[in-house]
Amino acid sequence: AMWVWLIAVTVLIGALSSFFFVVGKKKKVTYADETTPTIAIIGAGVSGLCMGIQLKEQLGLTTFTMYDMEKEVGGTWLVNQYPGCACDIPSHLYSFSFALNPEWSERYSGQKEICEYLQKLAKKYDLYPKIRFRTRVEKAEWIPNRNQYLLVIRNLNTGKQEQSYADVVINGSGGLRIPKTPEGEARDLV
Repeated sequence: AMWVWLIAVTVLIGALSSFFFVVGKKKKVTYADETTPTIAIIGAGVSGLCMGIQLKEQLGLTTFTMYDMEKEVGGTWLVNQYPGCACDIPSHLYSFSFALNPEWSERYSGQKEICEYLQKLAKKYDLYPKIRFRTRVEKAEWIPNRNQYLLVIRNLNTGKQEQSYADVVINGSGGLRIPKTPEGEARDLV
């Protein structure tokens, strides 16, 4: 399921890049009136971080906000912390092409090391100021007369609900972000 998200993110970045770039030149994305699109990224795991980094690096955009329900980046690799939690593909393949990690300690790296890799990238690309932690996007509704999405957002620390608007909404919430704990006797094995 993660590969599906990564492919979708890659295709979206490619489409945005080819639409907004002049060949050989990095160009900041703007509308005809010279404003830049506001973008909401849901999730600060693998997909959300990739999108945030690429928006900054490839499109020159900083008009995005990332929303994550947790208190730190990492997504699936932050919330899944059971014994033996590790990547099921070789670690050197589990790096972004633009941020390869030759320092993996094992062929199949564990949850903690993968999470640290993602946090290191969030720092390197200065994404932390763009992330609203402990925040859940409860609703995203297209409003035709504004040509924007209305976002209903809840602060999970205070319970306070607010609204925001975005031109683009990118869902980077991982399919494996909610741990499934076994029932019955199998639960004792975890």
